[in-house]
Amino acid sequence: MKKIFLFFCCIIQLIASKAQWDTVSPLFQINASFFAFRDDLSFGYAYKQSTPLASLYQTHDGGKTWKFKRYFSTNTSGENLKMRGMKIMENGNLLMLENTKICLLDTASLVLDTIYKINENNFQPVNEAFRSAHMHFINKDTGVVLAHNIFRTINGGATWDRVSNVFAQFHSNFHFVDNKNVFFTGLTENETYKLFYSADGGMTWDTIGSQLIGIRGLQFVSVDTGFYGSMDSGCIYKTTNRGQTWEKWYCLNDGKTPAPITSIAFVTNKIGWITIKDRLTPFKTVDGGKTFFSQELPKPTPTFLSDVKIIAPNLMFLTGSLLYRSTNQGGSPLLSVQENEFARSEEIGSVVYPNPTNSSFKIKLESTSTKATVEVFDLTGRCVITNQPFLPNQDIDISYLQSGTYLVKIGGTGNFESRLLVKE
Repeated sequence: MKKIFLFFCCIIQLIASKAQWDTVSPLFQINASFFAFRDDLSFGYAYKQSTPLASLYQTHDGGKTWKFKRYFSTNTSGENLKMRGMKIMENGNLLMLENTKICLLDTASLVLDTIYKINENNFQPVNEAFRSAHMHFINKDTGVVLAHNIFRTINGGATWDRVSNVFAQFHSNFHFVDNKNVFFTGLTENETYKLFYSADGGMTWDTIGSQLIGIRGLQFVSVDTGFYGSMDSGCIYKTTNRGQTWEKWYCLNDGKTPAPITSIAFVTNKIGWITIKDRLTPFKTVDGGKTFFSQELPKPTPTFLSDVKIIAPNLMFLTGSLLYRSTNQGGSPLLSVQENEFARSEEIGSVVYPNPTNSSFKIKLESTSTKATVEVFDLTGRCVITNQPFLPNQDIDISYLQSGTYLVKIGGTGNFESRLLVKE
């Protein structure tokens, strides 16, 4: 019983915490396009794409503070220079991916050199308007670039070779589930936008399912289960068969005009975020996308939000007119609960039902003689039902509460239990 009490205290302490996202210092607009960090997550870079000058920033404290390093011209000798990714190399220099080439930045002199010309090694010419590139490193030596074809390095980025003749005129959402299973979305040769899949790290590819329309922010949480956001309806779609079919899974209903999803990101198969155009808070799920709740951000209020960038499970950034940082999965109050489920007390033995519910719920106890009280908390830690005495077969009304996930605390004589409840 002591363990149960301590465990519940930890849950309540986490729930009560308001530390969700913190603004970085100084307060200025980074709206970073991408980041690169060393394995210890203390030292890293942020790159902000803009016109006519892009910017590179550096941090030595895990992204709490940032210092400007240099500008990059986005219109050099008539060429539109657009960086798409970067990686810190073993010697400290910065490997940088551009739409048409792979570059190396000497971090001492800040001189940028081209080491591989992608556009000269493509399997076939690429329409300039469609040029794009994405990079992922499997380990310190092996990296993969998708730039209409697949390019690969096995020596940390020093040299590159084209290894696959898969061709997509336009592509996005390049995503590794693990070292072998890879997805991206792109235009096929007959101009249909489809899901591409590789089971061998990008060496060979197949297209899956029917044509996709208006997709934004594809992410798979396992080889078979994935999500994407709609640019049209503001809804989330889910697949459980590796993209063969998709079902509408969640639509935000906050009383405002539906707006496009601008990004989607999951850090576990349960915990993730979406950002939505014209909404000035991120929306978080702790139940695999069944429900999302708005997360308050510290002042000042941003003018827009762009994306959630997950560097590691304990380091992520929210980009927009301001840059936000989290080291606890966006103030994930129920992370330990989600991973380990709720503690169960033999003395109480509670069941909450129906769950999910849209109006009310009941609590069943193993012993009808148990004297207990009921409290309900939302995921910010706010108590929405306080110390209500437990009565057998009583309907507890929550029809007035917003849809989302709640924590139900059942307290007996010297012991506690807690259950997740979903309000539809």
